[in-house]
Amino acid sequence: MERNEGENQHVEKNSNSKDGSICGYESLHHLLSANLKPHLFKEVRRLLLGLNCGRALELVALPESTKALSSEHDFDLQEAWMMPFAFCTREKRWCEFAEPVDGESAQFLHEYARKYNMVIISPILERDVNHGETLWNTAIIIGSRGNIIGKHRKNHMPRVGDFNESTYYMEGNTGHPVFETAYGKIAVNICYGRHHPLNWLAFGLNGAEIV
Repeated sequence: MERNEGENQHVEKNSNSKDGSICGYESLHHLLSANLKPHLFKEVRRLLLGLNCGRALELVALPESTKALSSEHDFDLQEAWMMPFAFCTREKRWCEFAEPVDGESAQFLHEYARKYNMVIISPILERDVNHGETLWNTAIIIGSRGNIIGKHRKNHMPRVGDFNESTYYMEGNTGHPVFETAYGKIAVNICYGRHHPLNWLAFGLNGAEIV
């Protein structure tokens, strides 16, 4: 790995810092920026932070109509929203709520997506009728025309003591998909997946603008 001239001594001097820093730098970003030539740093930053090349995250300003709709209808779909959140109970009977991707909940939401010209992320317990009725923890992406754009299946599940969500569903097999929507390129990091940095990295490398 190439370094800027004269930086080696600085890194060595601070390598034993005990103040929580990384070789005397307050972050990995600052360390790499100071010790790599600009063209190398740009490529490393792209690999670490995705196709946005390390640009700062931008807040998405929601239209007032969207905020009003959400407040009026309490429109916030939690994980597996079509059932009680029962994954901690170890009771298999809750699997009766599982449904296909194009099941009743998706049909119900199609109308709202069209009516309000919005993209809806619908997290369900999916019953894969084409593969032996395998169950997945799935987020369905419904486009602003009411069409199903695609789906992503949860790829990391918590296994802590007696809490093991594999009682209910399999670990996902969809990789790290990014979905083209009317409002940008969207990826979905489901629940426990947020604790895995490589999930964020893979979504970014695949071109996600919103996760």
